[in-house]
Amino acid sequence: MVGIGALAALSLTAYVPIIRRTQEWAVIVANKNDIATVLAVGRDAIANSGAFAKWTWISLIIATLLALPSVLVFRGSREDVDLARDRFVFAGTTLLVAAAVTIGFLSAASYLVFPRYFVAAMAIAALCINIFWNALPRSVSIRALSLCLAILVALTSLGLLLERARMRMTNSDRIASVLEQRAGPDDLVVVTSSLYGISIQRYYHGRADWVALPPLADFSLHRWDLLKQAIAGPDPVPELLSQVQNVLQAGHKLFLVGKLGPAPATQPEPLPPAPQSQFGWQMEVYTNHWKSELIYWIEHHALHGTNLSIDQNEPVNPLEQLGLFEISGLREL
Repeated sequence: MVGIGALAALSLTAYVPIIRRTQEWAVIVANKNDIATVLAVGRDAIANSGAFAKWTWISLIIATLLALPSVLVFRGSREDVDLARDRFVFAGTTLLVAAAVTIGFLSAASYLVFPRYFVAAMAIAALCINIFWNALPRSVSIRALSLCLAILVALTSLGLLLERARMRMTNSDRIASVLEQRAGPDDLVVVTSSLYGISIQRYYHGRADWVALPPLADFSLHRWDLLKQAIAGPDPVPELLSQVQNVLQAGHKLFLVGKLGPAPATQPEPLPPAPQSQFGWQMEVYTNHWKSELIYWIEHHALHGTNLSIDQNEPVNPLEQLGLFEISGLREL
């Protein structure tokens, strides 16, 4: 026990500085959550296996929770009834606490909520539902219903789960392959978000230089601290546009990697460094604004633009399904 206590204290000592450092940059990824938003993501988490699985989850969770108040009122006289009652109480209470803690924590954490954050709560819910089901009277009809539900959930979920298992997490490797074939040593590759720079650095080994918007010193992992420094500094777009202009003026090509969207109708005005603007430390506002500045300049100064097709037969994670655009020529300024 002493060894375990010392190990726990050592681990805590090691992680406290990391937690403190995290608080320095966490403000740029903060997100206002409410209970309705968290519940909507939780619904998506249980719906990943299909509509039948989702409604099975919802029905069994509701049944387990509704059983809790009824068994608290009911008093049994036989030992087997008391045992079933204790199991109902344990399953319902544990499920209720797990749901309340998960929803409450995600609502208060002020981070973007993703379905994967509900995996632990879903595992606890599955155990509680199993306890609830096993506490029901051991009749043939109940066991048959249990078997039929399990088979139907498995059959209706199989196709969707296989599709998700085949899903590519990124198409950056395909984009890197095209860039290595088309981009020359004097061309320039611009990644429209530094969040994609990690994948591009991993897969791209071509002759052309590449730069992310904003440029960061490290793309080995998500360096939120460096991104915070970037949005707290001057607008990085003018310097990038000067580099883009030189490349196009010399007759070379510009390649854009990322998600562009439509060009803004009017020229975006530079934002003051964070948190001096009305947007405070909202990272996405700054990164989207910089991208709009870049797209506006290209729309009004470049001569030719081509959306290059990426050969992909498998579904790609929408978070990193990127496009590739080839830009050439420069209008007279």
